[in-house]
Amino acid sequence: MSTPKPTIVIVPGAFTSSSAYDTLVTQLHEAGYLATVTPLPSFNSAEPSKATCSADAAAIRQRILPLIEKEGRELIMLCHSYGGIPGGGAAAGLSTMTRAREGLEGGVLGLAYVAGFVVPENATLLQVMGGKHAPYVVSDNVSLPPHLPSASLYGPRKLK
Repeated sequence: MSTPKPTIVIVPGAFTSSSAYDTLVTQLHEAGYLATVTPLPSFNSAEPSKATCSADAAAIRQRILPLIEKEGRELIMLCHSYGGIPGGGAAAGLSTMTRAREGLEGGVLGLAYVAGFVVPENATLLQVMGGKHAPYVVSDNVSLPPHLPSASLYGPRKLK
């Protein structure tokens, strides 16, 4: 009997709509993987002051727990950019090794970071970045700043 392929859970970057990963999800499905994207409540939040990394992590965890606990799936968390922070937080304590020791099936096989932030436990991104936000970060604005068009992050590039 062959081992089933893991389910790929994609955690978007801060300024990224879940739909930005539609092509990737389709390609993963065609390769025989189950794949899903976890939308972040902070993306284009109507109340930026209430958009927190903790709320994003809680939403991701709420999305992955049924896959693990009810369906016994093994997951790979594919975390893009900012998604590495809440994605890692959401996966805490859910590793397949930890769950196996408890006699439970399923869990997180691993975290894959794509241009992502890996922040040590009990640290903040601001601390990791030396106390200064990146120049494109606007306080109380969780969407892409108007001066930085999305094409500059995701659009086609011409090599010189």
